[in-house]
Amino acid sequence: MSKEKHFVLSEEERSSFLRLGESFGESDVLYGKTNQMARNLLSPVVEKILPADIVAAIFEMKDGVGPELMTISNLPFDEDLPSDEALDVRVLQKTKISETCLVGINSLLGGEMQEERSSHQPGCIHQVTPVEKFVGEASGRGGGGIPFHAENMFVKNSPTFLSLFCIKGEVGVETEYLYVSDIVKRLDEETINALKKPIYTISSGDGFDQKVLSNSPVLDDLGSGWIACRFYEEDRIFSEGLEGKGAIEMLHAAINAARDEDTKSVELTSGTLLLFSNAIRKGACGGVLHGRRGDMSIKKTASSNASNNRWLQRVCVELSY
Repeated sequence: MSKEKHFVLSEEERSSFLRLGESFGESDVLYGKTNQMARNLLSPVVEKILPADIVAAIFEMKDGVGPELMTISNLPFDEDLPSDEALDVRVLQKTKISETCLVGINSLLGGEMQEERSSHQPGCIHQVTPVEKFVGEASGRGGGGIPFHAENMFVKNSPTFLSLFCIKGEVGVETEYLYVSDIVKRLDEETINALKKPIYTISSGDGFDQKVLSNSPVLDDLGSGWIACRFYEEDRIFSEGLEGKGAIEMLHAAINAARDEDTKSVELTSGTLLLFSNAIRKGACGGVLHGRRGDMSIKKTASSNASNNRWLQRVCVELSY
């Protein structure tokens, strides 16, 4: 089976999503009741709108045996964006077409869209766009590159899947991804066995209150055959003993080698959704690490002081294992 699949919606399917999104107007109900709306309203509607091959691929991902990454393009998006300078105000004032597509498609995974209580965005739908005050961070609100990482691996209930919806793209700024299998194949058996031991501390990075996951494996058995690979390109994994330190060194070497030889990337454009397994897979080490390449300057519109930058929205979905 192919590791990734790429789909393009028909104009009829796009129009159906647009009508669904427009029905929410500027309501903030998708922010206040994300999971309730996903389960009770959006899931059955979206399953009918999407073609059978996309629905099947999403269901296979949910079972841990399908593609590890997919894109769905030609989705509708919010074209007339508010001009207020403050991001939170723009989010409230915009139509909710992108949120409808993002939450609706992810509802088919059947998990729980996570709140990030330690983040600067505590809800389930997160804005990934540069904010002037934090432009130097290696985070969703920063303006530069982001090293390869799996999302939120410093908490025990890390997201199984991550999805990015592009409202506004930017030429030269790309989302990079690296298959976990391309890293693990470069590790010897001794290192793999060491990474399975609960002798590591994993810490949060930019954009979060300081959090650590202690006494954790890096290759973590979640139950029912699901495995989380708590991998970071940055120095975010620590161990006090020689065995753990040696395994971390070998892991970084494998990540660097895979990065240099196996990195893939996509320049997201408006109306494209990227969905992938967050370094969690059933039956084997799998999924992807992701990062960002390219620098985004803080640009303003000519008519106002509002940001005119790349704008993605993100949800993280956790399954029960």
